[in-house]
Amino acid sequence: MFLSLYPGLLVDFIGSLAVIVITFTAVRTSVHISRYAPDVLLFRYLFYQSIVLFVFAAGRATGHIIKRVLLLADRGDIWDMISPLSGGLNTLTFVAFSIIILMYVNVRSLSRQIKALIAEKKRYKSLLEYKTRIFDSMLFPAVVISEEYEILDANRPFIETYQGKNRKIIGRKCYEVTHGLPHPCASGDHPCVVKDVIEKGKTLISIHRHRTPIGDRVFELYTSPVYFEHIHKHAVIEVCRDITDEVNAEAERERLRRQIFQSQKTASLKTITEGIAHEFNNILVGILGNAELILQMSSDSRLRDRADKIIHASQRAEELIKKMLYCRRAMQSPKRPFNFRLFINDFYKIVLSSKPANVDATLRLDIDDITLTGDPEALNEAFINIVKNAFQAMPEGGRLEIDIYQTRKSKNDYLVIEFRDSGEGIEPQVLERIFDPFFTTRDVGSGTGLGLFIVRGIVESHEGEIEVKSTTNKGTSVVVYLPCH
Repeated sequence: MFLSLYPGLLVDFIGSLAVIVITFTAVRTSVHISRYAPDVLLFRYLFYQSIVLFVFAAGRATGHIIKRVLLLADRGDIWDMISPLSGGLNTLTFVAFSIIILMYVNVRSLSRQIKALIAEKKRYKSLLEYKTRIFDSMLFPAVVISEEYEILDANRPFIETYQGKNRKIIGRKCYEVTHGLPHPCASGDHPCVVKDVIEKGKTLISIHRHRTPIGDRVFELYTSPVYFEHIHKHAVIEVCRDITDEVNAEAERERLRRQIFQSQKTASLKTITEGIAHEFNNILVGILGNAELILQMSSDSRLRDRADKIIHASQRAEELIKKMLYCRRAMQSPKRPFNFRLFINDFYKIVLSSKPANVDATLRLDIDDITLTGDPEALNEAFINIVKNAFQAMPEGGRLEIDIYQTRKSKNDYLVIEFRDSGEGIEPQVLERIFDPFFTTRDVGSGTGLGLFIVRGIVESHEGEIEVKSTTNKGTSVVVYLPCH
């Protein structure tokens, strides 16, 4: 018979314990609420009532459990003794309920506080909407970043700039969104602005290159510190102004300025060089003629030996003058159509036959048969000059790669001839002067410094362009652009 009562007793025990747990949870919740807003009458009322409810429920549940246990143990006499205490406790809790109700019976006051809370909530909601409208109406992207690099808020321009229509940006790390990095910015070009602003406590202006869905963009950042008292957190607000177009325009202006300056300098140097060459050539004619007369008229061996040296030096000077005047002749030479593929194949044979044994040369032709208008002999001279410079830059051996392909530049079609070597490279301060006539970094007697000067003149006479890029100890790339018209 007792066994058949066990399920019912188990339900009683579980139910009583559940009542105690639930009412205790209500007390804890009311404590948190009252601490959050101790001046609100409603919260205080709920706090006191939850305590009384817990005492009442715990007393009833505990008494119920004790009664069941004593009856099972056949000790009903003990229950008869303590049952008045349980009843008295219940009576006291009812009295407490009534007292609390009487203490907070001013319903009007309670209603006013409830209305005040509702009004305050509406005000905060209105302020939040007002702030959001102002934040989103800003012309430039703006973002709020915590000291842990977490994005706390962002306006619509920021979200559209960095994530398109995807609004899943709040809560992510700033360096993930703007730089695509797994760690905070720490490089010399991109120092951590957030850290600096929070540490220094003042607004900083910086320039960063950010990654966006349309590609890398350059931004001018105005970063200011801010402190949120309600969450005790330092943060920054960052306004980002896209200056990519300005930077590119400035770079283009600088490029054009340098190009104009270089063209003017080249034109002036050509004029001076050609003038000197003509005058020097006239002087050489007299020197060479008199030296030859000495050879014919004198039998003195010492004098004849000196005359030979004069003739040899004069012949070297003649070769130099020819080089100085070659550029103008190449520019004024008649242009004619020719098959560039056949031309470059013949040129490559010369490269293979003249290259040092410790240099590997490769040719990659990514073009079909194409006809250019120009002077193939002059172009051949220009390309040979480029190749010779590459070979001389690799005294210990290396690799020369010649790539030929077509591209579109400044709305025009160009044939590109790119020469890449793995040689010593050119230092930046030297790179600016490589097209100047008579400028050379080689030892005295091993070069005239006219090679690239002539190359540039030939390329420009074909309405083309030439670019040189180099990294010290890694190699040099010379790129020639020839128009395809």
